[in-house]
Amino acid sequence: MTKKVTPRLVMAILSAGMLSFLGILDETATTVTFPILTRDFAITTDQVQWVNTLVLLVIATIVSISSQIRLRIPTKKIFILGVSLFILGLLIDIVTPWFDLLLVGRALQGIGTGIGLPLMYNIILAEVPKEKLGFMMGIGTMITACAIAFGPVFGGIVTDALNWRWIFIISLFLIVISLLTGIYSIRQINPLQKVKIKYGQWLSFAVALVCLMLSFTRIAKYSFLSVPVLGFLVLGIISLLIWLKYLGPIRKP
Repeated sequence: MTKKVTPRLVMAILSAGMLSFLGILDETATTVTFPILTRDFAITTDQVQWVNTLVLLVIATIVSISSQIRLRIPTKKIFILGVSLFILGLLIDIVTPWFDLLLVGRALQGIGTGIGLPLMYNIILAEVPKEKLGFMMGIGTMITACAIAFGPVFGGIVTDALNWRWIFIISLFLIVISLLTGIYSIRQINPLQKVKIKYGQWLSFAVALVCLMLSFTRIAKYSFLSVPVLGFLVLGIISLLIWLKYLGPIRKP
């Protein structure tokens, strides 16, 4: 079948791209709200940084198993799952009176973003013809780049005019539109296979990221040889080595 860039394909790319766009947008927009969050939740500067750090860690861990997920689950169901988790995270962020629950909501947003980011590129690589592949890959990259650039401005304007919760309210409205367009436009992009998800590989990678992050963020507060720094660093390196062992040699089919 000849590949063509149809309006439906563009809509599918933009629908998946909106999920990753809003995830990155909220991540950069909430950076300017740190002083307000510190005051509203009566927390420290070290604690408020986890509003964004946790999201980045979750995105990294989810992206690492995205190739296994797309072989087991239909493309449209993956998209609906990612958007549903993202919406649930937004709803929690909008209504929560507790900081710990805010982190739960942000983690759910990270899962949704981690699903949407590789999905957008998978759709591009699978359905866009070769002669237009570079152009569409550039569009996909531009979506993420615009979110990074526009996020702080968006967060500052919304926070000044309304309050920080409106960042998530506006994102909720946009992601619902993306859900409706994605359900209509996204099609199956690869044949499904009965692949085994390597939970040990995924878990060891997640533990490595968390431990290394905890170690690096504590260097300014503790000495390098202290347990909060060196202990987490050693545990992170061990988990990373376990993850590399799970990867094993590359086998040709």
